Amino acid sequence: MKQLKRIAAALTGCALVLTLTACSGGEEPVIERPADLSEKAIYADYLGIAAELPDAIYDKLGEQIFPTAADVTTAPEGVTVNGQIVLLYQSGAVYDRVMELQATGTAMEEAEYLELSRQAGDLCAITSVVTDTIGGQDIAAITGFSDNTLLGEMAGNSVYFSDGGLTIEDGLLSEEDAADLEALKAAVPDLQAAVQLYTPVDGPQGLTEGAVISGFDTVDLDGNAVDSSVLAQANLTVLQIWATTCTPCITEMPNWETLSQNYRDKGVQVLGLVADVYGDEAKAEEARTIAAEAGVTYPNLLADAVLDEQVLYDVTGTPTTVFLDSEGTILRVIEGTRDLEDLSALVDELLAGLS
Repeated sequence: MKQLKRIAAALTGCALVLTLTACSGGEEPVIERPADLSEKAIYADYLGIAAELPDAIYDKLGEQIFPTAADVTTAPEGVTVNGQIVLLYQSGAVYDRVMELQATGTAMEEAEYLELSRQAGDLCAITSVVTDTIGGQDIAAITGFSDNTLLGEMAGNSVYFSDGGLTIEDGLLSEEDAADLEALKAAVPDLQAAVQLYTPVDGPQGLTEGAVISGFDTVDLDGNAVDSSVLAQANLTVLQIWATTCTPCITEMPNWETLSQNYRDKGVQVLGLVADVYGDEAKAEEARTIAAEAGVTYPNLLADAVLDEQVLYDVTGTPTTVFLDSEGTILRVIEGTRDLEDLSALVDELLAGLS
């Protein structure tokens, strides 16, 4: 299952997903999170929204379609927006170019970024708004989209589905990309029909520096037992949180392996934490294959209930990297990718602070 959180995304960003516990209270009857959806479902617990993705959309996740969750800050004054899920589109040509740059460690020039951005846009969106704050405001001014349909009301919130009406300038897309985009647009009504509403659950707040991670007892991808005592084996532990569906996570793995090799004699260890396995052996095998192909030798942990609650619950996107001292105290959290030079500089800084 793919659990949407507050994920920041741009060209080939990664909208990864984690599972939250569905429990809530309140004066009105609680509508439980639907539990009978397939692995093609997305959930946004903090908005109380779930949907089974149509095949045309699901098959393009992580390459041409990126579900992102963000706060809407452009709503009219006085309107309270709980959050918005946007399905971002980018062409296959953009994806291929970004992957090429990541493989070589090359930064994208601003001019090229602006040019490639013309092959990207919003496919559709789902927005949750506190009903009593809408008043006579134009819904388009709230959602940022002109084509809006009220899906229903839940827990005092009104939920709208917006068709992005995405068009790309003629001649910019290849024939293959143009055909893919038409298939994606044709699947938007099916996605709208698949949305289910339930009582919202408090969402992730983000990992907090100074918090302590302790008490986990799990295994790594190879089945080796690993518990929280592993943190005491190094002055600094770099916990790299990734997912099998996150392309940027995978492309930066060689950097983490190099850092692991460079710093293991300096009291630093690198551990991976796979965010989307959750007892699924097929997913675990996929993760093992990814790690092996990336040349990774450091352990990659699977989440137990403790790691799920203390770490993954509050991860707002992948890749996320957590730096811990020997007692499991969080020293620093970074989101997104960094190059090896920046990572090494940060490790040096934290090591100096521990000495």
